[in-house]
Amino acid sequence: MGHSPDHTEILLVDDDPIFRDALRDILCDAGFAVRDYGSPRTVPPLETLDNLALLITDYEMPDENGLAFADRFHAVHPGVPVLLLTGYCAAAIESSLRARRFVHFCVKPFMLDEFCALLHRLAGGSSSAEC
Repeated sequence: MGHSPDHTEILLVDDDPIFRDALRDILCDAGFAVRDYGSPRTVPPLETLDNLALLITDYEMPDENGLAFADRFHAVHPGVPVLLLTGYCAAAIESSLRARRFVHFCVKPFMLDEFCALLHRLAGGSSSAEC
């Protein structure tokens, strides 16, 4: 059962403000509501977050890496998929991801159409929504 993009909220965590702002704009233009934060440390207590369809987080951040944050997030929100963004070689983190079937990853830089297809698949939005 998919969500309408108008009622889909995405949690975005990335320490790069330029990338985070650009990605937030893309997500908002696609009709998603976005809560964005510069680090896992600034995210409100995970137990207080609701109505989330997807977590998008950077892998490499100074306070806590995205995989550790994804694990904490998944413990509270086991039904919400996680999209891990990385500028590193995917093979370097692939073994860490095998045991975490809830985590999907996307290597930066990415093609916008490929990212949008993955986003709509994970967040349950309409694949016809413009991204």
